[in-house]
Amino acid sequence: MTASTMKPSSCCGCGELLDSTRVAEAAEFRKMKPKTKPRNPLLWVFDALEDDPRYVRRKLFSFDAAYLDGRLYLAVSAGNEPWNGLLVCTAREHHLSLRAQFPQLVSHQALGKWLYISQMHGEFESVAMDMARLAHRRDPRLGVESKVKMR
Repeated sequence: MTASTMKPSSCCGCGELLDSTRVAEAAEFRKMKPKTKPRNPLLWVFDALEDDPRYVRRKLFSFDAAYLDGRLYLAVSAGNEPWNGLLVCTAREHHLSLRAQFPQLVSHQALGKWLYISQMHGEFESVAMDMARLAHRRDPRLGVESKVKMR
């Protein structure tokens, strides 16, 4: 490109002169949409909690977590196993009771203090809805104190 084919322009009003190729590149860059994170497809699990005024949904690492009265009850994630389902936040002392009622629940392989059901499990939907109903009723076997300050 010769000096005669260059069209002076500035990219953003800063005064820096650009050739026509860089002007076109800058225009394309401005058209690009910012990347947005996909919405967690398992948020429907929390639908039973939506009408509760003390329900709050927050991010917890790669999870979306359900808090009631400031306590962490449930968390969902749609990642790779073992982060692909519902975590039931509970104390180990309640595992036997919950697993007797819901044998589909297993101790999470990385977070053994909590119970888990993969969304690949055939009964995932029914167990997830049951867990949300138990959380809504404040079943004393569910929920752990949160270290996160609720605003």
